Order: sequence, then C-alpha cells, then structure tokens
Amino acid sequence: MLATNNYVDPKVSVLIELGDQNAFNDLVESQQIEKYRIKDILQNYFKEYHTLDLKGDDITSTDLSIYDPSLFKCDVITNIGTTEHVEFEDGQFNAWKNLNSWLNVGGIMIHELPEVGSWPGHGRYFTNREFFNAFENYGYKILELDDHLWDLGNTLWCVMKKVEDVPFMDQDTFFTLMHFDNSVPFAGTIDTNNPKNL
Repeated sequence: MLATNNYVDPKVSVLIELGDQNAFNDLVESQQIEKYRIKDILQNYFKEYHTLDLKGDDITSTDLSIYDPSLFKCDVITNIGTTEHVEFEDGQFNAWKNLNSWLNVGGIMIHELPEVGSWPGHGRYFTNREFFNAFENYGYKILELDDHLWDLGNTLWCVMKKVEDVPFMDQDTFFTLMHFDNSVPFAGTIDTNNPKNL
C-alpha cells in the first residue's frame, strides 16, 4: 500500500468491509426505495475488496468472533454498524483483535457504532469517545472523532490510522472501555454480521 500522510491510494490497497453494507436512495415521488450495495459502488476503485459477513452474495464468509490474525492483510477497514453485533464477550474482544491484526501499518480504519446511551435494544455493546481515544495507546492516531445524530440517538464516527505495530490491549482493558449492557438479550433477529446467528 502507498500512503502519503493520511491518504491511502485505493489502486494499490486492499479494503475489508465488515458486513454487506447497503446505501439507500429514497425516491419520494414514486414511493420507492432503491438499495445499492456499497461494494458494487466502490470495489472497482481498489486493488482488492472483500466483504466479510456470514451470508449473502459475493461475500467472504467470516466469523468475526474467532481470532484468526493471519486470515487477511489490508489497508482499509470499514466497520459501519457491524462489530456491535458480534457475540459473545470473547467474540467481541476477538473481533477487535482481528481488526488490529489485519490492518497494515499506515492503514486506515473507519468506524460508525452506537454510542453509550443511544440505540436502546439495538445490541449489547456500545462505544464512547474514551474507547476510541484509548487506541492512541496501542499504535493508532485518531484522525477524526465525531458523533452523528440519528432518530435512535448518536453513533460515534471514528477514523483512525495505524502508525505502529504494537500488541493490542488486553481483554480486561478492553472491557473497561467498551460498554457492555447485559440487560439487552442476545441479538436474536440479526442473522448477518452476527457470528453466532443468534
């Protein structure tokens, strides 16, 4: 991968998209909603483009809850509403360890995940600014950290660059930063992006 400052050249980069992501175009006049796969829009810009999910067309079937550091090497990871659905606690930790292992130094991770206190019942794992800022102690530089307001509350948008290859945080540290809401049942209705199909 060629990276200049905070720029990643897609022509020589490998992108991993967590979850088979879609974009929607709401056509008000015709009352139709058109759905577009993000992969269909972006894959031709990258040297390689891999969608990781459990089912679907043209995806790489991957259980994020199983730690497999040698499975991929990539330059960009997009995590738009996926990791919060990984079960159980060991699986949640393993998912983030995977991302850290798969991303090359100089690579970029883009996250948008539910913030603590928002999206009630959506899942059991929530982030806050402290969680993302802690990555600066583990070989990352935060390039952007902001919140997006949705009908159900905030998500946190974080873009981080891996600047050094150092060991990932341990599980105890991870769960002092990641908010776990055990009053929410396992994610039973989400059968994609959810490694245990719960």
